[in-house]
Amino acid sequence: MTEATWLERLQQLKAVHQADHCSGKGVKVGIVASQYNDVLVDDLLEQALHTLIEEHQVAAQDIQVYRVPGAFEIPLMAQSIAARFDTLIALACVIRGRTVHFDHVVAACRHGIMEVMLKTKKPIAYGVLAVENQLQAEQRSQAGDMSRGAEAARAALVMHELMKSHD
Repeated sequence: MTEATWLERLQQLKAVHQADHCSGKGVKVGIVASQYNDVLVDDLLEQALHTLIEEHQVAAQDIQVYRVPGAFEIPLMAQSIAARFDTLIALACVIRGRTVHFDHVVAACRHGIMEVMLKTKKPIAYGVLAVENQLQAEQRSQAGDMSRGAEAARAALVMHELMKSHD
């Protein structure tokens, strides 16, 4: 790479880093959250809301939460509401059991969300926990460094900012 190419790449990296500190003012956020494993998902939701409102200044009235029965239903609801929002967040917790049901639900949710993103061109932050046991679920759903609810909220805002800058 030439020096000019390296400098251009450095500017791109700086832009991505700055997007991580973006403001959520005026951003409309839709959250689709599973009712299944509700205590854990409520923790994810609480962390996502805290991050959006307290850390990134998204107005509470610009956030709408939709509860669906389980992770499998998230893509359909996301597709149904995508036009109303700038970015979406999917929240669920699927804990592996003794059957292959876990694999089917997680794969369907993941693929469905990706299809909705590509079809609607709206970012959907993937805050769907796919864990082996209750302990892993608790560690990733509660406040702290491993909070996937907070991580999903940040990802939603970053992707909104990046998509907006590339329109």
